Amino acid sequence: LIRHIAYHFPQPLDVARTSESVDEPTSTAEADDARAIRRAAADDAAAALFASAELELAALEGLAIAPGHPDSLEALAGPGGTLLTSIRDAAALVARANAAFDGVIALRSPRWTIAALVRRAAAYETLATAIRNAPLRLPPTLTPPGPPVGVRADVEARIRAALEPEAQVIECLGLYNYLSASRVARSGGLADTDARAADARLRSYDDVRITECVERMRRGDRAHGIPGDLTIAPYAPGELGPA
Repeated sequence: LIRHIAYHFPQPLDVARTSESVDEPTSTAEADDARAIRRAAADDAAAALFASAELELAALEGLAIAPGHPDSLEALAGPGGTLLTSIRDAAALVARANAAFDGVIALRSPRWTIAALVRRAAAYETLATAIRNAPLRLPPTLTPPGPPVGVRADVEARIRAALEPEAQVIECLGLYNYLSASRVARSGGLADTDARAADARLRSYDDVRITECVERMRRGDRAHGIPGDLTIAPYAPGELGPA
C-alpha cells in the first residue's frame, strides 16, 4: 500500500564553495584587511539569519506522525491514506524549517554554515525517527473481534517494513548534512561545538551506511525527489579521522 514519497527538501550544499567565505587572490596588507572586514560582515549577517532560522525549528518540537483512527486499511495506508498524508505534512514542516537556513549557507560563513547544516541534519533525523515510531491504530476490521492477533501483527509489520525505506531516505539526508558540516569544518580547520557534534553523530553510523547515503545523494533518487549531483565527493571510509 505504501508508495514512495517525493520530498521537497533544500538541495545539497556545494561544500567547495563554502569552505572559504571570501576568495581573494591578493595577499597585501590592505587586501587582508578588506577580506577580514567582509568576513566579519558576512559572519554577523549569517549569525542574525541563523537566529531567525532557529525560530522556524520550534515548529518541529514534538514532531510526530498522527494517522488518526481510519475505518479501513486503505484509508490508513493507501496512497491517499492518513498515514502518508501525515508523513507528507511532517516532511513539509521539516522542509520549511530547513529552507530557512538557505540564507545562512548562502553567506558562506564557515562557522554558521556548519551550525546550519547540523540543525538541518538533526531535523531530518527527527523526521526519520517520527516515521519509524508512527502509531498504527489498525481499523476495526483488524481488531477484536476481527482477525486473530497474529494477523494484526503481520499487517502492522508489513506496514512498518514499507515505511522503513522512507525513514532511510530521510536519515540519508541527515547523514549527508552532518558530513557536509564535517567537511566544511575540516576544510576550514574549525573544531567548534557544532563541528564536533556533526562528527559524533556520523560516528554513530558505520562507514557502509554513510557511503550508501552519500552515493544516494551523488546518484540521485528520482522516486524521492533527490536530483543527484556527481560533483559531491564520495565518502572515504575513515575520512573523519580518529575519534
